[in-house]
Amino acid sequence: MARLGNWMQTVGGRAFYPLDPRTEDIDIRDIAHALSMLCRFGGHSQMFYSVGEHSVRVSRAIREDGGTVGEQFEGLMHDAAEAYVGDMVWPLKTAPEASGYKRIEKLVEYAIAERFSLPTEQSPIVKRFDLVLLSTEKRDLMCAGPGHIPGANREASAAREKLGAWHSDKFAPLADRISPWAPAVAKGKFLDLFFDLRGVK
Repeated sequence: MARLGNWMQTVGGRAFYPLDPRTEDIDIRDIAHALSMLCRFGGHSQMFYSVGEHSVRVSRAIREDGGTVGEQFEGLMHDAAEAYVGDMVWPLKTAPEASGYKRIEKLVEYAIAERFSLPTEQSPIVKRFDLVLLSTEKRDLMCAGPGHIPGANREASAAREKLGAWHSDKFAPLADRISPWAPAVAKGKFLDLFFDLRGVK
């Protein structure tokens, strides 16, 4: 059957169709590698910090909070679609003009959920620790915010209003400070945790 759209080549040599994602084209090693090479915040952190490392840290924080193995696994995989569609910065991702991107991202998320038996809607504990990590990352990896810019407080207020109780400012950062890992380290830790949580040695 003909596939929709064009394909991208993954690091493992697979053809992946973002407009027509299928479970048989999804491989965890492709995901782990791509996420370890993808910098958070569109590269605007003070040092390289990968989506892969963020994912591992979310999963670990859920474990420390007493979350189930399933919740830990969901935390590890919550940004897996970004391995195929990239990590779009928040102002673009939430803009009405990005609706096409968001539809494609959802297709990829659903295919990954089916491939790894994940829920299609994010659990509250994963949402919470995603934002706890964001608060920690802002403390440890970002420069001071633009509070001096006219309208900055208005924009922050708008973000809080849009996201409600999930806005990261409502969550205290983790006690431990982040010292970012090299991509190869992040990839290894991601895969080790994946196989541990899946019960595969």
